[in-house]
Amino acid sequence: MKRLILTFSLVVVTSQALSALTLTSFGTSDFTLIGETGWASGSNTTSQGANDIVLAGLDGGLFQGNFTSTLDITGVSTIYLFGTLNSGTPTTTFTLDLFDSNFTNKARFTGADWTTLGDNGFTTFTLQSTDGGFVATDVRGLDLTLNGITDTAFNATFNNLTTVPEPSAYAAIAGVLVLGFTAVRRRRRA
Repeated sequence: MKRLILTFSLVVVTSQALSALTLTSFGTSDFTLIGETGWASGSNTTSQGANDIVLAGLDGGLFQGNFTSTLDITGVSTIYLFGTLNSGTPTTTFTLDLFDSNFTNKARFTGADWTTLGDNGFTTFTLQSTDGGFVATDVRGLDLTLNGITDTAFNATFNNLTTVPEPSAYAAIAGVLVLGFTAVRRRRRA
């Protein structure tokens, strides 16, 4: 019985640690749209649904919002933006800034671009830096900067921002499983 409980506990811990964390679906239940600033020629529109958000207009500018609950991104160095580029061919990059409750301290993620988003695809942000006393356990808002300089027309649907465990998390979990297996085998032999 003890082995069964130990095995079950390890499976539960492993499955929770390996699951992806969705930061937001951009839907109305977990994300509050604050607005957009600096959009190229002011012709961009934003439409927020229950499970996504649609941006349309010219590439360039800043998209801002708040999470309805506090997020913890401790140890996160990669974030994925899932969605679809519905029309247009912008080729510029995105910058994602995540803010703590102070709204001045941030973690900056860079490297995402339109070309990898495609149709029901994703683009990848990598942690570049953190400012001030950024508190990773108290993330409250985001700025998504569309670094457009070509004013390319686009229409895109953003479905969610997601993190996945880093490779070191997989290694740590594997180590715990091996130790547990070894302990069980030694008990059986004794």
